[in-house]
Amino acid sequence: MTDTVAATVDSLHRMQDGFYVQGIYQLGRWRIGARYDALELFADTFKRADVQQRFGESPWRATGTVEFNPSEFTRFRLQVAHDRSGRDGRSNDEAILQMIFGIGAHAAHTF
Repeated sequence: MTDTVAATVDSLHRMQDGFYVQGIYQLGRWRIGARYDALELFADTFKRADVQQRFGESPWRATGTVEFNPSEFTRFRLQVAHDRSGRDGRSNDEAILQMIFGIGAHAAHTF
């Protein structure tokens, strides 16, 4: 019996690059930050069976954050992102509101 599926599968050779730039600034109990990341700045090589493939626009994402630290045990964080990583060119916007708090014994303080 011959495996017809394995005989028809072409190999995919891929070369891809990417980068990100991020910065965070703290002023007292507040921190603000921004990040930008992208793929395919220089390389966009996708070959299947030695035929160049094009999958659409180069993906990228931009993110911003604002944090407030009312105490050493609590942090409130808002993050907003605009994501264009879909190959169909559509964008995805998201927002995350987060509260982080620590209770009990931890390495900095023993009880």
